Amino acid sequence: MEDRRRKGESGKAWQILQQRIDMRQTTENDTISGIDKSPEAREVRAGMVKTMRKLKQAVEEARHDDNSELGAELREMDELNERLTKIGDAMAGGISRCSKVCVRLVG
Repeated sequence: MEDRRRKGESGKAWQILQQRIDMRQTTENDTISGIDKSPEAREVRAGMVKTMRKLKQAVEEARHDDNSELGAELREMDELNERLTKIGDAMAGGISRCSKVCVRLVG
């Protein structure tokens, strides 16, 4: 990936940033996290946000597509997350009741 950036294949902003990374003036993490405030870092972050929005939209479209294998996997994950939430809620309720009993016994 770094070689592609050095050659400019990832765009001019990444090429400049990679040069700065190579000279230890910045890091990839600083670029992505927003610590690097250079115009090139801002351009890269804006591109990442745009890409993430497109990806999020594609995932949501797949989730609602009955013919999509990815959609089926996402729906299954949603069901599992819902079941895990219910289990967590039930466990929290049980811990709360147990705490009250323990307080009565010790108190």
